[in-house]
Amino acid sequence: PRSPVFVAFACETPPDSGGSTPVYDLREVKRRLEATQVGARLLRDLRQEGVRVSRFYPSVNDPLAKIIVAAQYPRVFDKFPDPEKQPADWKAVVESFQRHNITHFFEPGTGSLRMSWHNPGFAKHPFIPEHNEVFFYGFGTHGCYFDEQLPDVPLTNRPFHNQLGNGKELSLDQLQAVKEAFSGAVLRFEWQRGDILLCDNFLFAHGRDPYEGNRSVMAQNGNSVHWAADGHISDETNRIELCS
Repeated sequence: PRSPVFVAFACETPPDSGGSTPVYDLREVKRRLEATQVGARLLRDLRQEGVRVSRFYPSVNDPLAKIIVAAQYPRVFDKFPDPEKQPADWKAVVESFQRHNITHFFEPGTGSLRMSWHNPGFAKHPFIPEHNEVFFYGFGTHGCYFDEQLPDVPLTNRPFHNQLGNGKELSLDQLQAVKEAFSGAVLRFEWQRGDILLCDNFLFAHGRDPYEGNRSVMAQNGNSVHWAADGHISDETNRIELCS
């Protein structure tokens, strides 16, 4: 897997309402999970199995496209180049998928794109030695994030979802424990024009609240690092560049 060390955000246009960026302290999330029996069991499972992450991008012909766009998430060719119209650009995307061990396919019939990859549940911070086991489970990428916006859409047909690395869904008890742990470790950043936010991507998770009106918050990843299945950083770690 490969992840940016830092993520920088800048607000050009704040929304009329909503649209805050929740930032979650993953050290506090882990502490809260460790304090419960269900949470401790989930941490054990994540150490053993890791996380299977999936993405779904509907085509314009997919019946789900309209409601997913209404939830403010893109269709496949809003996000990626069209293989028929931009073959060279699509080839570069596929090569990137291959480098990062991302499996992908277009659904027969609909032409929608599905992607998946495996992440460890924990990672070693690349530059802070004392953080040798950082909780790296992305709750914000669980399909339940869309419970209010897409209540009738199965989890696997939502824009993103994750499971344990063995393909098993989190139990309702585990999911509730994760929700409570994250809700107890959140700070919401409410945007104003010109604001800049810089996050350590290994110590903090982030999300995006629903909003009304126009919203333009730009994001830029810093240099990424490679990490092994056990969460340790490889020798390919690059120096940090916050913006390119």
